[in-house]
Amino acid sequence: PDNLPRAAAAVDAWNAADAQCAWWMSRPDANAVALARRLFHPATWATRARVLQRRLTESTAALDPRLGDGIADAFVVGAAALAHVRADPLLPVELCGSGWPGDALRQAYRDYEVAFDDTARQWFRQR
Repeated sequence: PDNLPRAAAAVDAWNAADAQCAWWMSRPDANAVALARRLFHPATWATRARVLQRRLTESTAALDPRLGDGIADAFVVGAAALAHVRADPLLPVELCGSGWPGDALRQAYRDYEVAFDDTARQWFRQR
């Protein structure tokens, strides 16, 4: 899709894709925004992403490697956030609107991943 920049993957991945894929462009005959809403439900995705981002930030802040507190909750929230990120339709801003929470959720997940790994590692070392 045109909304996936070349920087999204390694050069060798794009070379493999170019060798195996046919590329074309298309535009819907009808209203593209209405079509995106019908196919991808971006408002629903965005609402859930904002909830998960908030919960991910909260559970990341609550991690305590000394006690192991928050590890289980953070794991569940992290898994839900990762699954949701993977379901991001990656629509261009023209189709999903400004303020799309995809990048913010991905950043919150990266922050969580570092904190969770560190917390779990420290907690297990203490056992």
